[in-house]
Amino acid sequence: MNRVRSCRLCGCTDARACPGGCSWAGERLCSACVPSADDTFTCLHLVSDTDHITEDQVLSWSADQRADAFDWAMSLHYRASDNDVEVPARPSFTLKVASA
Repeated sequence: MNRVRSCRLCGCTDARACPGGCSWAGERLCSACVPSADDTFTCLHLVSDTDHITEDQVLSWSADQRADAFDWAMSLHYRASDNDVEVPARPSFTLKVASA
């Protein structure tokens, strides 16, 4: 079965790109949907126990990781504001690593 590759956020495909164009930034993520490192860092610090995450860490994350972290943080923020949204599982790479 030959499946059409599509962006997991906006649904664009190779045959139907985003307005203004886009390219593949991740396995199922187009360049137009990748949140900036700054936006991701800011959103993470709006919610939960993410003070251990540094800007340098976020800069080192892949496009897919930034999108996952941004989506989780924004969903959690919307949910806390009494919006009926489904919050995805927290990305494991955003958890604080216990020091020995």
